[in-house]
Amino acid sequence: ETNEVKQCYCLFLHAITHNALVPILLTNQLARHLDTILSALLEDIVSNPMMNVRKLCINILKALVIEWCASSGAKEPLEGWHQFVFQRIGCEVSLRLCLNGSLNLSKDVASNIVFGELLSLQRTLYDCLGEKFVECGVNVELTQLGFPPPVL
Repeated sequence: ETNEVKQCYCLFLHAITHNALVPILLTNQLARHLDTILSALLEDIVSNPMMNVRKLCINILKALVIEWCASSGAKEPLEGWHQFVFQRIGCEVSLRLCLNGSLNLSKDVASNIVFGELLSLQRTLYDCLGEKFVECGVNVELTQLGFPPPVL
């Protein structure tokens, strides 16, 4: 039952992000809940047992990245948004999803679809943020996991 509620919540957020309603998330009434909303999306990407919910969450974040990064250019739509995108979406969640063993890419079509959506999100992040996105992933997140820094 909890998973069905989460799915309905994600469908609601998906409708907001894909019907030109994203600006309502920045209104005074909702802005204070934005961190909770984003954190819930990130956690569901990594741990929700329903692959369709994971896919929805990735698509919601992708729509937010497109709306808030691509349209705003260098100006942040919210304080700390670019840092959040670099660390939480781009690196932490992507790495956790790939390393936690919940995707079975050799046998599960739904896992492959989720992985494809994740790659699409990564591409969108790169398109919006450029080399700074790659540098954050390589120089910060991977080195924190114990990978050696790249030799150039």
